[in-house]
Amino acid sequence: MKECIYNKAIKDKLMDLYIQNLKKSVGIIDSIIPIIWQFDGKVYNARLENKLKELLTEGKEVKDKIYPQVELNYSRVKIELNFYNNRSIPSSTCNYYLSEGLETISLVSEYSDFKNYGSHEENIKYYDSEFNDKVYFYIDKNYNTRIKSAKIVNLLLERQKELKEKIISLESERQQVEDYASKLNELKEKLDLLDSAIPCEIKSIYGIKTYANFY
Repeated sequence: MKECIYNKAIKDKLMDLYIQNLKKSVGIIDSIIPIIWQFDGKVYNARLENKLKELLTEGKEVKDKIYPQVELNYSRVKIELNFYNNRSIPSSTCNYYLSEGLETISLVSEYSDFKNYGSHEENIKYYDSEFNDKVYFYIDKNYNTRIKSAKIVNLLLERQKELKEKIISLESERQQVEDYASKLNELKEKLDLLDSAIPCEIKSIYGIKTYANFY
């Protein structure tokens, strides 16, 4: 099988693809916020994730489907978008993929301070549905985990702002790629000279490491 050659043109296209996915995520947040509000005070179960899947996959072409993953428990709340169908640049000879992990974009990732073995008093804010908007769940008198939508919506809006800023930053920073590469090559050359100048015994005994993970 022919080896994929990731030249500058291909890398530019992959960056375009990633930024496109970021922009889609910004718009998707607007779409899912009303759904999050629909589940305010509801017992958390698979219905929320299924509702988001319905929004992002039903009636769409395979290439347009985006798969959400939702996790909500006493430890954390997480909402991720998986762009499995929009993570590569196809060609006649090779498929070029985004780096591992970049096909998934996190919308919400928040850990709670709920103490699993804490007293009722220590976890009191998780037992009062009217407490405040600082928690993403509460526990009712029947020990059901219920959703606090206000907190999740606030997290989504914060993330939306971050994604917009990231898009602007990446669009700007990508113009400096050649400059970054040039500076890195200069550092490599200096490091090679330093490595050659230090006796191997000195490096070994004193634990002087003159290598880096860019080799």
